[in-house]
Amino acid sequence: MQTMKNKRLIRCFIAISLILLFGAGDALAQQRYRIGGKLAFDVTTREQERIDVGDTKGHLLEWNRIRGTNTSTGGDTFMDGAQVDLMGLSDTVMGNGMHMGYLKMSLEGDSVYFKLEGEILTTTTPEGSSSEDLPTITFESTYTDTFSIIQGTGKYQGIQGVGFIRGEVTVKVEKGELVSRTGTVEWRGTAFIKK
Repeated sequence: MQTMKNKRLIRCFIAISLILLFGAGDALAQQRYRIGGKLAFDVTTREQERIDVGDTKGHLLEWNRIRGTNTSTGGDTFMDGAQVDLMGLSDTVMGNGMHMGYLKMSLEGDSVYFKLEGEILTTTTPEGSSSEDLPTITFESTYTDTFSIIQGTGKYQGIQGVGFIRGEVTVKVEKGELVSRTGTVEWRGTAFIKK
């Protein structure tokens, strides 16, 4: 667990350094702006594939794809109302481990592609028992990722940027059956169009 915390601190330091690096320099060469947004979604409709590795209890490889709409929260209205396609891979033991993926935002025929990498931390809370063998359980997972913008199309051709993404997913299970699964993703960073 200490190793995961150290890796998280190193990623945060690198991301902050990159944000400062992008924020410094010749202000006349590129227009820099703050970007950010929020995506709320119902992940019961997500695409998902899961493989039990089998070497350790709860060791899973998982692929997820979630779609939704971005609401801009940055200093600019960057990609406000954009369609979002979030694709991720994870390697976890009992819900804790590494996460990486890609995010595509599209608005009016223009797209921006993000690459993300980070960690998943999960807590499990029993809420009492529906039966002794199958209690009601709530799983809360937090995804903490850094991102870099890897490509843009149309008016975003040449875009570069870095930042953070934080996601939360809450899953409730009763008597061994999924009752609800909801989540939010928030992201923020800085970007500029390379000239």
